[in-house]
Amino acid sequence: MTETLIVEGDEAYALAQELADRRGTSLGEAVVASLRASLDERSQPSAPDHARGPFRIPTVEEMTPEQRDDYEALRALVRETSRHIAPGATSDHSSFYDDSGLPI
Repeated sequence: MTETLIVEGDEAYALAQELADRRGTSLGEAVVASLRASLDERSQPSAPDHARGPFRIPTVEEMTPEQRDDYEALRALVRETSRHIAPGATSDHSSFYDDSGLPI
């Protein structure tokens, strides 16, 4: 007996139809091939982050409105905080450690 799978939704149907048209196959064959490819992709170990290429920060123009709001809030926080930094202050914490690198 053949099992039946029903997936409702205009987008699902349109995507399956487009894939079938591109492959020159039936809807069922296109869906099965897509599911197989997705499972094959997920079974392959993913490359470590450093092997995927450099991380790229989007430009302000590429950010979503929510990302832009977060970005501007962080910039405002940095501006406010920077006014409270003592002159000559550094991020050197060497005085907290001995010659072996252990905390004092």
